Amino acid sequence: MPIDWGEAGKNLGAHATGSIDSFVCYICGSSFPRLRQLWGHRIGKHVRTVRAKAPSITVHSLTDVQLGYIAAFLDGEGGIQITRTDRRDRDYKIALHPNVYFTNTCERPIREIKNWIGVGSKVVARARQGRKDMHILHVSGYRNIQLLLGVLIPHLLIKGPQAGVMLEFCESRLGHFAGRDRQFNQRELELYRTLFRLNERGVRKNANAR
Repeated sequence: MPIDWGEAGKNLGAHATGSIDSFVCYICGSSFPRLRQLWGHRIGKHVRTVRAKAPSITVHSLTDVQLGYIAAFLDGEGGIQITRTDRRDRDYKIALHPNVYFTNTCERPIREIKNWIGVGSKVVARARQGRKDMHILHVSGYRNIQLLLGVLIPHLLIKGPQAGVMLEFCESRLGHFAGRDRQFNQRELELYRTLFRLNERGVRKNANAR
């Protein structure tokens, strides 16, 4: 089941370049040499089929300070992306997986953000000797992402465009993915490519700034 991470995955993958030795699943402790292998493991073993269930995220009780902190953290140390999986054993050949993530070499802010919003799965990217491990919090699920970005987008200074694209993508999926109508439509594929390009430009801009 090949996964095309594309340019949209570079924001996260860049943290691993030249410094990460292995990636560990927080759920079961399995270790993988490549980030895409960890994602394949999580999708296959720990992520259930998409259902239109009630969201588990808690965002309406967040204070203005917490909202500002999470938004700033997402702008500087996180990302908004959709990864693509090619499926050969399904009626629909392409699956798109939305994800909002936060990364840091210090576990405390990752743990605090998870406690504040009440959802997310943590993984740790094991660094090579002499480097710090990277702690990563992933938020998935259409409804969870929709609610999270809905309250964060007024506070985002950098990733507002990405958040807007992701919100439209989630709204579209929530409108029709049940039953046989789960195939991704042309608008959703277009939104995936748009987010792909937005993240590509962000990676290039950061590289030029160095």
